[in-house]
Amino acid sequence: MRPGVDVVVPFVGDDEALRSLCHALEALDLSDADSVTVVDNRPQRDQPDTTYGRVRVIRAPAIQSSYYARNCGARVGSAPWLLFVDADVRVSADLLARYFDQSPQDGSGVLAGAIGNEPLARGNGQTIVARYSALKGLFAQETTLDRGELGYAMTANCAIRRTAFEEVGGFVETIRSGGDADICFRIRAKGWGIEPRDGAVVTHINRETLSQLVRQSMRHGSGAAWLETMYPRFSTAGDTPGRTSRTSRRLVSAAGQMAKGNLDEMLVVTIDVVRRVAFQAGRRISNEATSRQ
Repeated sequence: MRPGVDVVVPFVGDDEALRSLCHALEALDLSDADSVTVVDNRPQRDQPDTTYGRVRVIRAPAIQSSYYARNCGARVGSAPWLLFVDADVRVSADLLARYFDQSPQDGSGVLAGAIGNEPLARGNGQTIVARYSALKGLFAQETTLDRGELGYAMTANCAIRRTAFEEVGGFVETIRSGGDADICFRIRAKGWGIEPRDGAVVTHINRETLSQLVRQSMRHGSGAAWLETMYPRFSTAGDTPGRTSRTSRRLVSAAGQMAKGNLDEMLVVTIDVVRRVAFQAGRRISNEATSRQ
């Protein structure tokens, strides 16, 4: 029998999106030892907590940070494992079971679930940006796990042992981005390990517009700059001449492919450049979350 799990999902959006999210989460196969908590992080919401079936919605308006919301959600449960998923992923009914197909090792503090991307749509069923995201496979857990001693699990789909979570004091809740890497580094520093769970898959819902993708890239840039102040070897600052040269060669190659009718390569390279510019711009923006206080 698998252990109990408290599922925590931070949320920002409109009321219809909240209802849709709760409806989707109700499809999870739960045991009596499990709970599902959606944390409404909208700043204007001074409303009582509510429930949608077995999904509890609590309000956490004080700090506009998904990490603050996750901490608030973690505190209302008591199960030995916490499962963090994002509001912009689709979950399967057996997600919790897949996490425990194999019993975690005693020294494992983090289980990294898999993150899939929406597939390419045929015809004109996707926006250009959504098509780019599908072609690129933007959110893949292995891209962050495969960083050696600085590997980490993205909280879009990540289970953390409550003992390890509480030992490090949870997430840093006053930041906008980078909290998933930070908590994994602190948990690993306490001697806990990270185990992949490739069978526990969620599907990331692709961004639809370029402005959404740019804002996301700027936020990630802000988080990366903050992480470098805490962990200097996390990444290198700024573009290098070599990277710029490689991008130029890719653009030339993509132009040749476009002339042959392959538009996807030019799409990927062009939006890659836009995202990189946005990421670098984001590095100059404060990673501090806003507060109602």
